[in-house]
Amino acid sequence: MKKSIFTLLPFLLFGCVGNDDGEISPGISNEPQGNYSAQLMTREALDNSISYIADRPILKGGKIYVSGNRVFITEPYKGVHILDNSNPSAPTSLGFIKVPGCLDVAVKGNIMFVDNATDLVEVDISSPSTPIVLSRTKNIFPELASPNGNIPWEYSASARPENTVIIGWKEN
Repeated sequence: MKKSIFTLLPFLLFGCVGNDDGEISPGISNEPQGNYSAQLMTREALDNSISYIADRPILKGGKIYVSGNRVFITEPYKGVHILDNSNPSAPTSLGFIKVPGCLDVAVKGNIMFVDNATDLVEVDISSPSTPIVLSRTKNIFPELASPNGNIPWEYSASARPENTVIIGWKEN
């Protein structure tokens, strides 16, 4: 029994779907994937997309990361909320760092490591209201798949406008 589970595990985790040529390609499908549309951004705009917003309500919370007295809450595809948790009974907002395509965050000292769609970005948050991008490693992550787990064919890199990156998905 254990052997058959381990044999099926890669297919359960990653799956395989067909493309127009009838070949098996993981993660890209030309089959209907539900009512989602990709949100696209040019590569140039992505490289300059990290910015600060004084405050923004948390519309859909994602992952939570705690570092010292600060709490970082991702808002999927939008960015990172930063809270001062010095008084746990009354946390206060330090603002929102807009990071298109963000799903995850980690912090060491005053450096925030965040995914900016396909890129890994290091941001100095010594002063959260003036985030400073220290470095960017481009295309280290795979493209953002739809909530259904795939990238529909019409949003594959070969089918969409040149030099664009998927930064999120919107339900139609």
